Amino acid sequence: MKSIFYILLSFLSFKSFSQSIENFDFDGYKYIYIFPLTYPDGKIDKYGLRSSAYKFFSNNNFLILPDSVQFHPQESLENPCLTIKMAINHNTASNVVSMNLKFADCNKKANTIDVECKGCDVSKALEKALNKINIENHTFQISKSDKYSFPEVEKTNENEISLKEYYKNNKVDQLEGIYNLLKGKDINYYKIGIKKYGDLYKAIVLESDLNIWKEGEVKAVFEKTGYENTFSTTFYNMFKNKTHILSNLENSILSLTLSEDNTVKFVKVFPILISETDKSKLTVKNPFKVKTIKLRRERSGVFTIDCKVNGEKMNFIFDTGASSVSISLYEAHQLLKLNLISVEDILSKSYYRTANGSIEEGVDINIKEIEIDGLILYNVKANVVMNLEAPLLLGNTLLEKLGKIQIDYKNNTLTIIKE
Repeated sequence: MKSIFYILLSFLSFKSFSQSIENFDFDGYKYIYIFPLTYPDGKIDKYGLRSSAYKFFSNNNFLILPDSVQFHPQESLENPCLTIKMAINHNTASNVVSMNLKFADCNKKANTIDVECKGCDVSKALEKALNKINIENHTFQISKSDKYSFPEVEKTNENEISLKEYYKNNKVDQLEGIYNLLKGKDINYYKIGIKKYGDLYKAIVLESDLNIWKEGEVKAVFEKTGYENTFSTTFYNMFKNKTHILSNLENSILSLTLSEDNTVKFVKVFPILISETDKSKLTVKNPFKVKTIKLRRERSGVFTIDCKVNGEKMNFIFDTGASSVSISLYEAHQLLKLNLISVEDILSKSYYRTANGSIEEGVDINIKEIEIDGLILYNVKANVVMNLEAPLLLGNTLLEKLGKIQIDYKNNTLTIIKE
């Protein structure tokens, strides 16, 4: 299964344990991971062997690791030596079930258990194999665990402050900038800064929720190819193992294809390209004298209103205190990705006050069309908040430009009266 790609990497080569598995001391391992069983017919664990093995180890005080690395405890990621891994293999010939269990640890030492069970089913054969393991009184002892040595990666002296100064004072390439992780399977959070060094671009770790990755370390190296915005990439996974992949930059979204079903996406958050011309000149379609719009009151007490932004459905909070339309960085990049806004729609930098009173930098953009309950507004100036999770706000000030506003809190309606 490709979703366990990184775990499988550590199971590719083995040495032998010096003692037999029956006498091997399991007390240095706190966790166990058992590889999925996938059969030629596409069925997964159809005999329940993996489930039975997990129950066996759980009853003997092991903690079970799921397939998704994102749900593994922090300490198991920062020291893989706390985990023992096991693969189950079996076949049946002439009424004899052959059961093979293969174990491996962080140092790729391995041993196997082989059992032949005549006249029994695979479940019984697995039970016989597991009973050969001496873990009845298993108690984890950290003193018996090895300490994993991660491969070394290149270290720079860069941080977010130094990179922002570099971007502000130099003409930068399109790939250069600061990126936040947007999405990806089996990958932890990173903020990276990309800087050009000669013909190469290096992705430098600025933040990570894994302590094994430090500020200034190089997470990836990019090299241009003959295809526009496509890069040959050396990528270092969470365990700092190197792999070679292709990556692509499109509309400020950097995509790294780690496997057929796993593309990691980063979104650029700094710097933002700016056009000097303010294209935002508000006009409205469907002239009216009186327009009533239905609001929806949420449990939190706020009013929300359904809108279409350049044809894309979005749900805004109607904020009588907001002075403009405001969207998050995530929605802005979604619109870019769908080609619903372009670089030409970016107007200028702006500054806004947050709920705690601090002043933050944002970007003003021109939204070509916002539809609100059949009322279509063209060339709406909106603020992009440099936060992926910022709420979408529809300010009272925008609608006041169309006429007098009346809000009926009892019937949850907003009425615009043309003056």
